[in-house]
Amino acid sequence: MKENKFLNDEIKRSLPRSLSEDEQNKIILNIQNGIKVNEMKTKLIESNLRVVVDIAKKYEKYFENEKDAVAIGALGLIRGINTFDYGSKTEILTHIEKSIENQLLKFLKGV
Repeated sequence: MKENKFLNDEIKRSLPRSLSEDEQNKIILNIQNGIKVNEMKTKLIESNLRVVVDIAKKYEKYFENEKDAVAIGALGLIRGINTFDYGSKTEILTHIEKSIENQLLKFLKGV
C-alpha cells in the first residue's frame, strides 16, 4: 500500500492543536453552564480534527480519495460533539471516536 503523504503530513500540519485536558474541561464546563455554547462546541470540533484524520486513515483504502474519508469523518465529529451528554461521566473522546467511526461505516454501507 502506498504511503499516504496527504493524510500524514499536509492535513496534520494545517490543523489546530489539540486541547490540554484542563482546556477541554473548561470548555465542557462552559457548555454545561450554557456559556457561549456554539463557540465552545466549535473549539471542541476544531481541536479534535486530528482524531478524524487518525480514524480516517483506517478506512482510506475504501475511498477513492483520502480527503473524502476525512470529510465523512468530520461529519461524525460534528454529530458526536452535538449529541454528547456534557453532564455524563463518559469521556468525550470515547463518544466522538465512536461517532466518527459510525459515520464512516454508515457511508460505506450506503445508509
